[in-house]
Amino acid sequence: MNVFSVPISQVGFCYNLEFENWHNGLVGYRVFEDGKRELLEGGLGFGLDMLQTFEGAEQWKAQIPTSVYDITCLYPEYQYQMLHLASCCSNAIDLLNSRPILLALICDKYSVDNSQAMRLIGLGQRQILAELGLDSTKSALKFLDKVIKDNRLSTSLNLVRSLLHPVSKRYLRFKHYTEVFHSTVILDQSYPFMTGTALGMAIANARTNPEINISTYFTDTLRLGEAIGVNDPIAVIQRLPSLERLRDLHDRWSEQRMQQRFQLRRPQNTDVPYVNDFTLTDDMQHIANYQQLCDEAIEMKHCISIYHNRIVSGQYSAFRLLSPERMTVGIKHVSTKTFPYEIDQICGVRNASPTEATRQVVYDWFERNRKSYSSSNVVATSNRAINAN
Repeated sequence: MNVFSVPISQVGFCYNLEFENWHNGLVGYRVFEDGKRELLEGGLGFGLDMLQTFEGAEQWKAQIPTSVYDITCLYPEYQYQMLHLASCCSNAIDLLNSRPILLALICDKYSVDNSQAMRLIGLGQRQILAELGLDSTKSALKFLDKVIKDNRLSTSLNLVRSLLHPVSKRYLRFKHYTEVFHSTVILDQSYPFMTGTALGMAIANARTNPEINISTYFTDTLRLGEAIGVNDPIAVIQRLPSLERLRDLHDRWSEQRMQQRFQLRRPQNTDVPYVNDFTLTDDMQHIANYQQLCDEAIEMKHCISIYHNRIVSGQYSAFRLLSPERMTVGIKHVSTKTFPYEIDQICGVRNASPTEATRQVVYDWFERNRKSYSSSNVVATSNRAINAN
């Protein structure tokens, strides 16, 4: 395939695009309605995947070396320009194979000037950094090797450039890190005193945990310490040796904060026992009073305690599920239904969602109570009819 024509005027552009094949340098043109063709002197500003819906895209993409195409996908804004430079110059291929972020930085600076971009590609890597106005030491190159292990950070070119400023050389703060991630840098910007500490490095290594935003978790722990009146919570946190100890501290401070709130906002009628209309099991226990409700909130680290007033007024019931996993179950009272209840929530520690197996256990228990309620109502109705006769 020699030319790939892309009618992007169909989606709102004032021109169409044409691209030569890989062996012709992927040279691109803007083609206007009057037939005028304008050479693309830089990038497109968007990734080539946006063109995949147009006819001929797959054939055009197929003649680009797969490894080269895949590397440039990480930098969609500069992808076309990076591919064009790679098709024209072996030095660009070398950069893609060694430090692709350098080629992205070049395209970022010369996004509309391929000739200048090509000039930089011919230089050594430290010279490239110097030409880009960045620190050009061997340490700077080693830092980039740490960065490119994290896709999110390596594509945050503004952030990387700020770290490589030739005067501040902020990247040197991470010289003891084997890898540098986006969350690591963001944490450093907000809490620079953590960078380089045992806890700071542990937080950096925990970036792949899908259940928690580490920077947010750290901030939350700090605010909890301030809220409960800890003297210099920063110093306390800074001395922690690991992320596990941070979690322990967070939970301990969270519990203290919750206890404070219970004392400050203690509702009325806390001595009134809670009514239960459900048949219980060994694994499904009724939360029978305000103290048990508070204990459940503390243990499970969620806000079930705010339901006290609704429970006392007969609008709600709360239960403690022990197995197949620890959960809190909330039942809403609905007077308009034949069986005047419905399951409102099933939540675990920090409002974690139940597994399907746990959800089914709760539904089965609820269904048994519904059937029992219906049967008792039938018997009561029959007895009333007999007595009336």
